[in-house]
Order: sequence, then structure tokens, then C-alpha cells
Amino acid sequence: QEVIVKEPSRTPAQVPSKQPIESRTTENLFRRHSDRLIDRTRKEGRTSCAGNYSTAVRSFMKFLGREDIPVTKISGAMMKRYELWLHDNEISRNTSSCYMRSLRSLYNQVSHATHTRNRNPFEDVFTGNEKTVKRAVGEDVFSKIGALTLLPATRLCLSRDLFLFSFYAMGMPFVDVAHLKKSQIEDGVLTYYRQKTDIKVQVRMEPCMQDIMDRYGTPSSPYVFPILCDGATVVETALRYRSALSYHNRLLKKIGRMAGLARPLTTYVARHSWASAAYKDGVNINVIAQALGHTSSETTRTYVRDLDGSQIFQANRKVLKGVKGRTLYKRRDAGQRCSFYRLKIHNNNVIHK
Repeated sequence: QEVIVKEPSRTPAQVPSKQPIESRTTENLFRRHSDRLIDRTRKEGRTSCAGNYSTAVRSFMKFLGREDIPVTKISGAMMKRYELWLHDNEISRNTSSCYMRSLRSLYNQVSHATHTRNRNPFEDVFTGNEKTVKRAVGEDVFSKIGALTLLPATRLCLSRDLFLFSFYAMGMPFVDVAHLKKSQIEDGVLTYYRQKTDIKVQVRMEPCMQDIMDRYGTPSSPYVFPILCDGATVVETALRYRSALSYHNRLLKKIGRMAGLARPLTTYVARHSWASAAYKDGVNINVIAQALGHTSSETTRTYVRDLDGSQIFQANRKVLKGVKGRTLYKRRDAGQRCSFYRLKIHNNNVIHK
């Protein structure tokens, strides 16, 4: 006789679900995994990338109005709505693209880590780079900005000086100005490796650059300018830099208004203006590329690699000569308001007017 064994009944919790196991746990939550990736990226020293990730995730969660979301719930339609939300909140197209690229990178990594099917939700959103409005300004603008009477030892005065220094130093990026140390200046030549491209750039020290540096030198600090702190951790330095950059750009906009400029000033304006002035003065495009640490094409990088440094020094002096009536500082007693003198360069000699 056949014996039939009846299996015991199962409670609903014991019944296997047809859904993938990761969708029934909190381990596929997008932000939870993203925060781990951001922390790892920061520990690897990629602080700028980690900052971009963190900013994009915060923005995305603000759009969602929640703390987290399962990665399986992120869809193409959701990202299109997010893109529209960014536009409605006056976020520029290129900034929106930067957010999308950061989120896409995190999404791909989280999908892989949780064995979740990648639905490519970023296929129909903009992730490119849109050509921006020309950022360069004329040489007369730097004279106007230098002529502004600002109280010394204030953040506004520092921002103006950093802006001028960036232009005088062949369009030196703000991140490299902020990290500039006194040890990088030797025998009248400033040497730095671009944070972005790791390309070596050398700038001959000019009187206008030295004058600004003398105003902010602190014996106890290895840095040229009072932006970063010695002894800070990598994370602390990165946070301090991002805060300084944000505040610096806000002050530059105020300085632009004070100078009567129609276009807002940013840290990029000094860099683009130097390149435009050099090109207008007939400086070879390859010399400009090396001066800026440019890596737009492999051909350019190959050509400028062995370029004689004296050509770059001459290029900067040629640009500075073109800033007619350039306004520089005249040292006065501490506590007095800024005053200025006009300076001409004639046959490599500095002539005060």
C-alpha cells in the first residue's frame, strides 16, 4: 500500500518569493550603496569625484523627497522627470549633465554590486557638454577690477587679488592657486602640476604676481595664500577647498557688479581671458596649450611636451604688456585702505607712473 506523506503547511513568510532576493532586502537601496562608494572614492584620494557623487545624490534625493530608493525603481521615465525638475529649478544644462553622469556611474556600480538588471535609465537624458557662452573678457576689465578701492585684509579684497593673480599667472586654475606652496617657487619660476591633468606648468614670476603674494604671505604657513590649512587631512582639505571655491565665486560676482560688468565673473574668466589675450597677440596656439596645461588633443600634448620654456615666459610677459594701464598694489602701512599705482613694462624694465 502506497504511503502518502503530506508536507507541513507553510506560513506566508516561509513561501519562497518569485522576486529576486535583492529586491526583498534593503541591500539594493541606491543611496546606501552610493554612500559606501563615495566613502571609498574619497579614501582613494579622488576627493573631487567623491564631491561630485555626493552633490548629485543629494540633489536626486531632494527631487524624490525621500531618503533612499531601491535601485530597481530607478527608471528612464524617472530620470527624465528629474532632468525637467533640474531645468525648472534653474540648474544649467551642463550642471544637469554633470549630475546625470555622476548618478549613472553610481547606478552602474550599484547594479553590478547587487546583481540587479541594468535598465540603462540614463539613455534619454542629456549627459554631454553644451558649448557655453564666451567667458573671456577684455584687458580693460582687469584694469577696472584692479582699480576698485577695497578694504585690505577682507575676503572681498582677497577674492579680487586671487582673480588677478590667476590671470597674471597665465590663467592658473583656482584649485592650483589654492594649493600653491612657497616651495613651488624657485629661482624666479613658479612650477605646478595641474590638479586636473597632472601636466607640469611653469610661470616666470612677474612683479605684479609678487606684489599680490607679498600681501598674504604668512611665515607659519607653507601655502602662498590663506585658503587651505597646514596639517589638515585629505578630507578636511577637500571640504575646505570646495567651501572656499563656492564663496570665492559668489564674491567674484559681487566684484563684477562693482566694476560695472554685464557678465558675471567666475574663476574661469581669468583663465579664458589669458588664453584669448595671448591668442589675439599672436602667441602660437601650442604655446598657449602648454601654458594652460591643455590636453584637448593627443597631437597638441605631443607637440608641446618638448617646447622650450622660454617661449611660455615670453608669452606671459607679452600678455601682461597688453594690459594697458594695469593697476597694481602699492605697499602702505597696515590698516590703511588699498591704494594703487600704474605700472608699465618697457624693455623688460618696470617703470612706475
